[in-house]
Amino acid sequence: MQWLRVTLFVASALALDPTTPLIENQIQLPSDLFSDNLNIHAKPLHIFEPPLASKKQYLSVQTPADLHSDNVCGKRWIDSCYLQECPASKGPQTCREHWCYCATNFCNQAGKCVPSPQNTTILHSNDPRLHYFGRHLVGNGLVQFDWIGTGVSLQIDGGHGTVSVDMDGGHGCASPGCRFAVYREGVQVGDFRATGGRRWYKLAVNVTAGDIISLTRTSEGDTTPKSVASLYSVGLTGPTAGPFTATPRRRIAVYGDSDSAAYGVDVCDTNFAHGWVTDVAAALDARASGVTELHVQAVSGVGVAMNALGGIACSTTVPLSGLIGRTLQGVKEADWDFALWRPDIVVVYAGSNDYINVVPPSEEEFKAKYSKMVSTILAPWTKAKPPVVHVCGYAGTPCNYIQEMAQQDGSVYVLTGDHGSKRTCGGHRNTTQQAALAKILGPIIATAAGWDNASNSLHGGKPKSAL
Repeated sequence: MQWLRVTLFVASALALDPTTPLIENQIQLPSDLFSDNLNIHAKPLHIFEPPLASKKQYLSVQTPADLHSDNVCGKRWIDSCYLQECPASKGPQTCREHWCYCATNFCNQAGKCVPSPQNTTILHSNDPRLHYFGRHLVGNGLVQFDWIGTGVSLQIDGGHGTVSVDMDGGHGCASPGCRFAVYREGVQVGDFRATGGRRWYKLAVNVTAGDIISLTRTSEGDTTPKSVASLYSVGLTGPTAGPFTATPRRRIAVYGDSDSAAYGVDVCDTNFAHGWVTDVAAALDARASGVTELHVQAVSGVGVAMNALGGIACSTTVPLSGLIGRTLQGVKEADWDFALWRPDIVVVYAGSNDYINVVPPSEEEFKAKYSKMVSTILAPWTKAKPPVVHVCGYAGTPCNYIQEMAQQDGSVYVLTGDHGSKRTCGGHRNTTQQAALAKILGPIIATAAGWDNASNSLHGGKPKSAL
């Protein structure tokens, strides 16, 4: 076998510290590079364009000259080149001939190169017609996200047909895979599990001009890098996409635990599509003009200073106060810039899990962590801070602490009461109880944010005062 020495730049799928030193490795790759027993797909390779200097690793590889002799799509090897346009100087190349796969070719489920469907337009992840909501990381050839409630929308301006997405949904969710909901004009029309690995998923059919199609992550991961979803492109077979003009009229930031993530609504599983946060946004959109956009940082079992059972009942031992600075929940880097997205209102619904511990935090520790967390969220807006709604479930600790802090800074405090027994896994709310909670919190949030028309409509009359 002849060997060809090739230098490749590797763009990490994760957000690396800019100060991370470059790493050089020497490896040999056999001709069966793409066989399933090789697990080297975690770091997409960029052949024709170097990655950002602050987020790259260096890899020197010896590659066999007959690497592409079996005509197999290299999604395990050159993930980020897949479906990107080849350099103009190369012309219309095929999968077999070049490492970079042109936009005229697709990889099918079997990993074979096939022609793209007729009349299919590819919108790459950085296309301005794609509108991302929730925290996300933009990389070379892909956009990544893992917080619940994050996703992407696009607006159809002509034609008729199908919308699909080229995505790796992540590997760190409960079996049988990470869950996603599909919305058409704000109405859920689909629900599917994305198995680990990159593939195409059909989102919606028979879409027409004026439709807004959205993909939303609705399940939690395990707070590790493998839970991160990677979106590479959107395919339009028939329809065309125009500029995204559905500018959000209302912005709500939610920080919470399982109650906000909607754990338990589908037995012992999370489904954000059936939770109170989604219900409040849908009610606002149905009763007032414009669209409500959400940023949700919610993890089941998480506490403010200490997670439930010391983290045993949570996907991480890091409390919410240590997670809120992350762009990607599963990446241990406090790289989120709160100034990038100003909410109209902030809702904090956390703290009860701190006291599901043999030795819970003291009053002083809890108050200090809670106060610092809220201050960090509001720090960029010293002159015009968004209003805050503090939510707690029942009288007693820590709700008395939260109420005291809310009164000190003039914020709204809500005691849900948690009337009636919670009927699902681990004593969590079912879908009906989540909807009931939305009816309690929706009007209070709308009033606190100053959305008078929406508040009146949600109440069916004069706004009620917060508890």
